[in-house]
Amino acid sequence: MKIGISTGLFFDRDILEVLPEIKETGFDIVEIWTGTEQYGAFSHFEWHKDREIQALGIALKGLDIEVESLHSPFSELIDISSPDENIRSFAMEEIERSMYCLKRLGGKILVVHPAATDESLKDDIAVRFAKCRRSLEHLYVRAQDLDVQIAVETQLPHIFGGEVSALMRLIDGFSPSVCGFCFDSSHANLYRKGALSTFDELSLRVIALHISDNKGSADDHLVPGDGLIDWRELVYRIKKSGCCEVFMLEVLRGKTGAASRDILLNARRAAVKLLKGDRLK
Repeated sequence: MKIGISTGLFFDRDILEVLPEIKETGFDIVEIWTGTEQYGAFSHFEWHKDREIQALGIALKGLDIEVESLHSPFSELIDISSPDENIRSFAMEEIERSMYCLKRLGGKILVVHPAATDESLKDDIAVRFAKCRRSLEHLYVRAQDLDVQIAVETQLPHIFGGEVSALMRLIDGFSPSVCGFCFDSSHANLYRKGALSTFDELSLRVIALHISDNKGSADDHLVPGDGLIDWRELVYRIKKSGCCEVFMLEVLRGKTGAASRDILLNARRAAVKLLKGDRLK
């Protein structure tokens, strides 16, 4: 497997400024992060603007960095399962737009959250499910038109889409060549069954990975080995399944206080060891 990194580590910095650092620390495959707005402006990547997309494409080519995937936007106002049709419609517009951005950058996989807010499980779940399924059916057609794939992310367990049976029902009937799951190890480690069993249940439809660790109580997005996940076993199962070509790291600074460069170096070092079958510690 190849190793990639989400640019979400640098959500608060201009993507053009951080690409050289990503390259210098050994990464040549990325997932593009499309959030977050700061003070009314996009601080990382303004993917709505053609010139920004073009500039990013030029920078990526110059550094010989490949885009594997793009994380579509999500927020309280960008939620594909929202019972509020105005919010859901706006979410569809934004996510479709991000899909075109993915295509222009040469990427293959659009990662989509089935819901975006902690309040989602307080709504009528049948309504949430119907709205999400309707949205995914629409995105499924667009993905076929653009020859890209949709990866529905394994959401946190306290948010709609954070439960295996619901996830399986959401993509039921969709071709595996067009739609599957993005297995987020940090999210899955918070499921009742844990990361290993959750991966086993979803593995036949996993097409993308978000790799990070946690300490079992919060979505920490730590470097693998800094939390409680059994990494040797999980990586063994991932490799055995043959689900993905890229071991995509989605690590964040969080409250660790670590410098981004150190996180990049430590994350890559851990990924190399894991893919070789070595112990992390």
